[in-house]
Formats: sequence, C-alpha cells, structure tokens
Amino acid sequence: MHLGTNSTLAAVRNEGFWIPRGRTVVKQVNKSCTICKKFNSIPFKYPKRTDFIGANVNFVRPFMNVGIDYTGHFNVKLGKDHVKMYILLFTCLNVRAVHLELVKSMSSTDFLMAFIRFSNRYGLPNVIFSDNAPTFIQAAQFLKESSSDCEYTAYLSRNNIKHVRIPLYAAWWGSSWERLIRVVKTCLYKSVGRGSLDYFSFLTILSDVQNSINSRPLTYQDPDDLTLPISPNSFVKLGANSSLVFGDTSGPQVPAREELVESLERRDSILQKYRDLWYSDYLLSLRENSRDIHQRDWHDQIKANDIVLISSPTKPRPLWQLGRVVELFRGNDGITRSVEVIRPDRTRGTYAISHLYPMELTALSVPSEPSNDAASPTDTGVRRVRRAAAQRCLEKLKNCD
Repeated sequence: MHLGTNSTLAAVRNEGFWIPRGRTVVKQVNKSCTICKKFNSIPFKYPKRTDFIGANVNFVRPFMNVGIDYTGHFNVKLGKDHVKMYILLFTCLNVRAVHLELVKSMSSTDFLMAFIRFSNRYGLPNVIFSDNAPTFIQAAQFLKESSSDCEYTAYLSRNNIKHVRIPLYAAWWGSSWERLIRVVKTCLYKSVGRGSLDYFSFLTILSDVQNSINSRPLTYQDPDDLTLPISPNSFVKLGANSSLVFGDTSGPQVPAREELVESLERRDSILQKYRDLWYSDYLLSLRENSRDIHQRDWHDQIKANDIVLISSPTKPRPLWQLGRVVELFRGNDGITRSVEVIRPDRTRGTYAISHLYPMELTALSVPSEPSNDAASPTDTGVRRVRRAAAQRCLEKLKNCD
C-alpha cells in the first residue's frame, strides 16, 4: 500500500534499501500503480467551448429545436384530495420561448399526450434534447424508461423526430432549459407560495407564468429607442409587439382578396423586422458571453479503448466502476467532450470526459509540441489580438527611435 511519496520512501529505507534518486523513483512507481490511480487520479480536463451549436444561432420557426425537462411535483386540489402533479417544460433553443404542460404523472402515456398537445399548437419539432442523468430522480427515470418504450420510439420514428440525450451527470449540457426551470419555479413560489390551488386555477397560473416568461426582453433596451425590444412572444405570437405593428389605415372598403394580400404582406414585413432584430440585437449580443472561451492549447488525451474510472455521484469512490471507451464524440471543432463507455455489465452509457478518470499511462501524458528556438516565449501561449490603431502607434514609435 502506497501512503504517499514520503511515507513510501521512508518505508523502503527502513527496510535497509537505498535507491539513487529515490524520491523520483517512488513518484514514478506511485504514478504507475493501478490502485493508487483509482483513488488519487484526477479526471480528464474538460475543454472550453469554441462555437455555439447550430440550434441556438440559426433562425427557424419557434420550437423547431426544443429541450424538455420536468419540474418537481406540485400539490393540486382535485375535489377534496390533494394530488401530486408535474410540469413538463418545452424550451425553444432559438428564441428562448417556453411552453408549460401540466401532467399527472411521468409515465410515457402522459408524456405522449402532452407532447401531442404541444405539437398541435406549435408544430412537430425536428430535434428533442433531454436529460439522461439517473440522479435527476423521477424525471431522469422517466426519460430513461420512455427512451426505450416501444410506443414512444414508434411515435418519434413515425414523425421523423430526432431524440438527443445529453451525457450522464452532465447537467451543464442542458443549461438552456435548466435555467428556465428555475425561473418557472421562482414565479410559482412567488405567486402560489405554500398554498395549493385547484386544477383550473393552477392551470391559469401556469398560463400567466408562461406568458410572463415569454414576454421578457431578449436584448438590451436603449433609453433613446422607443421601439420595444424583441421577446419570445414576438415570434410565438406574431404581432404582439404593438410598436412594430402598422397603424390602422382608414380608407374605402377594399375587396376581400386585396385585403387578404395586404394582411399577408404586413405579416411578412413584421416577421422580417423581427428576424432582422433577432440577428442584429440578440444574436450579436451573445458575443458578450463568448469572450475568453476559446482554448487554443488543447490536446485530446482520451482515446478509444482507454480504461477509465467512471465517476458516480451516488456512490463513494471505492465503489466506482471501471469502463472501456468504445467511441469518441467530437464536436464541430474536432474536440472530444463526451464518449461512449462500456461498463462491466456490458451496458453502455454516454459520459462527459470530466466524469472519467484515466487509468492508462498513455492518457496521463501530454503530447509535446515541436520546439522552435527562434520563436519568442509569447508565441507559445495565448496572445491577445492587438487593435489596428495600437499597431500603427507602435510602428510610429519605432520610427521615432
């Protein structure tokens, strides 16, 4: 048993052995010890994001790309009884709109009925993103069961809907809908508190909460600009923003066909205006959140067939399972952030690399870059881009010398 570098080195010397460069040798032995790595190794470093996913930056109709999740239960009055009910949240990943459905359970049947109601109102989505973590208690258990449910799978395949499950225990992958779930809960706690409402009253409160969330501005409002900022309702309920709706043009009665054509042209004009504002204000404002996120000096250390230790939030570290990496999932930037791992019971799961601990010596080494003696020390690191004006100023200062 290795208790550390100093303790191991002292034990060796107490046995009467003297090893040249003993501290270095002990460190190498401890580093290669499988048992020590199982208890002392650190997980793979998770890379910074480099690009936004296409579902967030491409302008499509609302709720074409959605994320779904459940909230905790709420007590609702049904007659004289109090029944636990759940809120199913649909999040549009493009315009940040939400849709709330009240369901009585997390069964696949109740989910399908809620999903059909949602699709009848907003149309069928192309892609559905959902959690996949068992620690999310009942919500994750439902998603795990429904993803293998024949009725659920048949409905998705029949309507050409793609279901994407985020890696296990990687809640930050679903931050888009996790943050909105917090907003929904906050609104409900402020409006309802600890009280319990009957079914229709609670349904009305949910409708008010949904409308309030969808009315929040997506962009900063300039005090000098009288135009209201765009909100999710600007796209979900076209024409709700009265500042961009044309005024009533009083005049002689026009034929029905001309009136219809004029109405459609107005609608297209309003939609085009909202689209331009979405690109110019909302999408460009995301740059403020993307500063300092690029990571140039990144090396993928995890490889296929690597033996890894799988982190589990429900078990102590001595009971964590070993697994073997069978497939790497690379993003558009070519960086691996999640992998598929086969467990000892021959089951497979998708994990973020930050939840995997390397057990191979090859995974602990970082590839070395070819050295360039002529290069300055700042060339090997991340260098801040100079402004053109600053560059011209430096050139003028050099000429003055």
